Amino acid sequence: MNLAVSASQYHSGTATAASRIDSMSVVGTYDLGVVKPMAFWASEKNSSGARIDAYLVGATAPLGPMGELRATYSYYDRKSSGNDWTKLALGYLHNLSRRTALYGTYARIDNRGGSTQIITTTGFGNAPISQPLTNRPGASSSGLEFGIRHIF
Repeated sequence: MNLAVSASQYHSGTATAASRIDSMSVVGTYDLGVVKPMAFWASEKNSSGARIDAYLVGATAPLGPMGELRATYSYYDRKSSGNDWTKLALGYLHNLSRRTALYGTYARIDNRGGSTQIITTTGFGNAPISQPLTNRPGASSSGLEFGIRHIF
């Protein structure tokens, strides 16, 4: 069993408009042999009182001697509004050797209320990317990735 707990506090802003973000998270996994379930909870609150909680459940399972199936479902709850979203991700990893693997992942975000989260090259969110992508409030976004990983 693996368990991790974290807490942090960030300070930024100016002398007249200071801001603070408090965050906490807990994650746990347990290897049952045929499947490795995981659970995650995180919470962030800023100095103006806005808060978001994130919940994730997922699992990895070996498929044959070289493959691994991956699945997660997460829910992001903005406590001060109904602008929440969910994310589903399904993936497969195929080991070519001890250090090299091919992988692929499909992910979909379903927004609620005025939320406009999107799948981007950095995973999700309104992160800075080379070409700006937008989404309509309450709409969904999906993405597909393929890649190769090599550990040096």
